[in-house]
Amino acid sequence: MFAPPCEDLRVVRSAREFRFGRDAWARAFASLDLARSTCLSDKPHGTVWKADADLPSGRTTLILKVHSVRRPKDRFRSSLHLGRLRRQWRGAARLSRRGFRAAKCVALLHGVRDGEPLDVLVMEATAGRTLLDTLATSDLPLRDEHRLAESAGRLASWLWNARLHSKDLKPSNLLVGPPDEEGAPTLTILDTDAVGHLPDHPLLPLVLEPLGLGILPRRAVLWRAVRSWAWHAWLAGPDRFAPDPGERADRPMETRIARRAWRELAELVRAHGDARPVHNPIRDPVAHPAPTG
Repeated sequence: MFAPPCEDLRVVRSAREFRFGRDAWARAFASLDLARSTCLSDKPHGTVWKADADLPSGRTTLILKVHSVRRPKDRFRSSLHLGRLRRQWRGAARLSRRGFRAAKCVALLHGVRDGEPLDVLVMEATAGRTLLDTLATSDLPLRDEHRLAESAGRLASWLWNARLHSKDLKPSNLLVGPPDEEGAPTLTILDTDAVGHLPDHPLLPLVLEPLGLGILPRRAVLWRAVRSWAWHAWLAGPDRFAPDPGERADRPMETRIARRAWRELAELVRAHGDARPVHNPIRDPVAHPAPTG
């Protein structure tokens, strides 16, 4: 289990309102009471904490993603700004610039603790429920279920259209927020290090995780997400979708695209095999950083 570094600290990046010197961050990390903090995730090469830190601006609840860079390949990637935490910073910035909601990264630092070289990404913390938590509780009215499905499909389509798709666009990586001006629930992407990595189908990550955990929504709810994706994908580029001679010509083109996507997803799920995740995000919840935008 890795704790935040407090020796040989170096500030790599920081948001404008968090431009504190390395000594301020070192004091904040050194004074953390980890016994009273929450370890949200503990994996072989990284730990995620939710902790209260004393910063020059006041006491603040933060999410701290601490990654070891002891292995030569991790140290090399870190030195070239190619490590996972740096990719997450860049991915969040790319999404925010294009108008998407992304988890707010406030500082990126490198340092040492007990001889261990570490990178740490600092994020603001906020309360919230992921889309996966929402699916797991099954306490939503039918209308809200459909709206969430439509929002998820629309987001996947918009990201695909903007070439900002992600292999990690799964329900545990989406924070459900308040409705927008049109009454649709907002979705904030939490982990953004995989932005720009195209999955086998834009909707596949949204399906595999709940399938592997045994909480896949009903067929009607899934169809809402697929149809929403198809509609917005067709609106953004109708020329990308040629009519298929085997399809019924009397059906709207967006319906034909949705049916193609449904068949493709079914085939990809069959080919994938066991969809159970290595780490259960319901049993071992992940951090819920604050949305931006």
